[in-house]
Order: sequence, then structure tokens, then C-alpha cells
Amino acid sequence: MKKYLSSYWKRSCLFCVFIIVATIVTTAIFCSWSSDKEDYILILCVSLFILVLAYLMKTILIVIRYTETIDDIILMHIFGKHEAVQISLSSTVYYEVITLIESASTLLRCVVLSNEPFEPYKKVSVLKLMPVCKLIDKNNKQIIMPYDEYSAFLIGQSNFCKI
Repeated sequence: MKKYLSSYWKRSCLFCVFIIVATIVTTAIFCSWSSDKEDYILILCVSLFILVLAYLMKTILIVIRYTETIDDIILMHIFGKHEAVQISLSSTVYYEVITLIESASTLLRCVVLSNEPFEPYKKVSVLKLMPVCKLIDKNNKQIIMPYDEYSAFLIGQSNFCKI
């Protein structure tokens, strides 16, 4: 079972892909029907627009990640990376429950898991989702997942230690 960290950012990326495809299709249709010689101006502007959207999508992709549980291991897959970060549930697991700013108006409650002790993220001045994801990626031994019924069940086990 896949548990995505943020469905908001997943939907945002899908919307950007839709906008890019729709822009390309409508530009191609317009240029094929148009008999104007200045179509290159439109194509240049559309290309610039697509490049800007592609850059924005690239920066958002680090937030698109999901976790899945296989036997006694939790794997976190990050979009665009081939290796997965894994946590063993049979050994001691350290955790911290944090509330992150997901976007301008939404908050996301998350749990950070690791088999090794780590510095609490509550000490970070502004808890935004993207900077915390970057810090977790640098460590490469931590997993972040949404705080829901399953994660509440997990942290209630005896081998889980709060940071």
C-alpha cells in the first residue's frame, strides 16, 4: 500500500503537466491553421512558458514521495531517485511528530522515522515541507510519512522511541 506524503503537491505536478500538454497542443493547432509568418513569436513565448513550468515542476518533485511497508521494513521512494531509503521495524526506531507548512494555507502533520537518533526538527525555525524534505534527503537514513492511523499505530509499539 502506497502512502503519499502530500497529495497537494502531487496534484500540482499533474496540473502542470496538463497545462504543458494543453499549451503544446493548442499552439500546434493554432500554428497549423494560421497562415501568418510571425508564428515563431508565439512559439518562442510558448517555449519560454513551458521552460518556466518545467523548472517549477523540477523543484516540486522532491516533495513527491511515498512510503510502503514490506514485511518489517518501511521503504520511502522519492520521485526521480532510483534508490529507496529503508527503515527496519524490527529494531529500535526513533521518531518525531511534526506539523509542517505544506503550502500557503495548509498544514501537514508528519512523522519522521529513523533507526538512528537524530536532531529534532522542531528546532528548525520555520517548519516548511520542502526544506524539511531536503534535510531528510541529506541524511539519507530518515523517512518522512504522513501522520495517520497507520503511523499512530506504529509509534505506539514498544520499540519506538520519541525524540
